[in-house]
Amino acid sequence: MGHNYRIILLNKLLQDGNTLYMKKDMEGAALRYSYASKRVPTASQGSYQKMFVQLKMHLLLNLCECKVRMSDYGAAISLATEVIVQHPACCQAYHARARAHQAAGDLDKACQDLTQAVRLTPHHRELCAQLIKIKEELRAEGEMRAETRCSEAEDFDKFCESLSVSFGQMEKSR
Repeated sequence: MGHNYRIILLNKLLQDGNTLYMKKDMEGAALRYSYASKRVPTASQGSYQKMFVQLKMHLLLNLCECKVRMSDYGAAISLATEVIVQHPACCQAYHARARAHQAAGDLDKACQDLTQAVRLTPHHRELCAQLIKIKEELRAEGEMRAETRCSEAEDFDKFCESLSVSFGQMEKSR
């Protein structure tokens, strides 16, 4: 198949996926993105190589977003990681993986990925705002954990006291 023909077909699949995504048909969009990403040539394609690499990156990131919306966080994280391995300076990939981690409830990993995204694009206000928000959530979560640990410790102390009273009463009755 000629390179021009392949590019036209892959772009058509990307556009179809985008249309389905906008219509909130995540499964249909994911199917188009996945199908197209598997058909992007991996071997060197000369002057077309850069275009194919970029196209594959966009297909994987779009598929990642669909997987987050479908609550398939593991697949989304895996897809974003695949992009990061191939493009370690891709801010969008770190941002996508952070969204997946956050949706999965792993704020620590989301914070790490957002920190990396901000390092790559320090003037991106939205990313900076999201990073601050997640750090605040982590701080609040840490305070809640500390309060829980304190109340659990107090409950444990009360439990131990009740046991010592019970043991003391048992010894007196002997």
